Amino acid sequence: MRPLRSRLPYVPAAAALLLLAACQTAGHQRVDATSTRLDDLRSSLERLDEEVTAVADTLATVVEKANEDPQPAYKQLGKDLSALERGYEHARSRLDQAEKEAGRLFEEWTRNAEQISDPDLKALSERRRDMLQKMLDAVVSRMSDAVSELEGYVSTSRDLHTYLSQDLTPQGIRAIADKSRAHGKAARTIAGKLEDVMEAAEKAAPRFETAKPPPPPPKG
Repeated sequence: MRPLRSRLPYVPAAAALLLLAACQTAGHQRVDATSTRLDDLRSSLERLDEEVTAVADTLATVVEKANEDPQPAYKQLGKDLSALERGYEHARSRLDQAEKEAGRLFEEWTRNAEQISDPDLKALSERRRDMLQKMLDAVVSRMSDAVSELEGYVSTSRDLHTYLSQDLTPQGIRAIADKSRAHGKAARTIAGKLEDVMEAAEKAAPRFETAKPPPPPPKG
């Protein structure tokens, strides 16, 4: 995977992972929309975590059924692998898209800060910008780490499925028992990294959210 490079001094490499795509939006609305993006990110990573675990668990079932009927588990492995590949590509595309969009939020913030004549307010705006950027950067750097781990996991999952597509004999399946156990361990490692991303996103989201009016009381 090619490295992501920041184009602006104030922008982390993948900040736009969390930004609203619309261009004609007021700055404060962009900030508020980031909170929603963070919540959406958490939801998508929860699904991805399930997909990673499903591949390892189904592969283990294939191994367990080596002397019985491995066909049902093998077929399920193909479905789980397809879901994992889609989830991985979705996660990777978010990082790739970041290089194109990374400047939008903080470029606008910097431009607006430069228009403030009061030095105290200008400094306050810049400090707020830097603090929020740092929180986004924490989310994105952990996301990048998780995606890097996923790349190898998905590749190995494909190789294991290809191997089994040719050889579902008991001997052939038992020969990959160690690989299956290692794959389960890798899935747990990735789950931990995804949890780190979700934790950072959960911590950051409230910092970007604009206060909303309370819902109307229920009609009695």
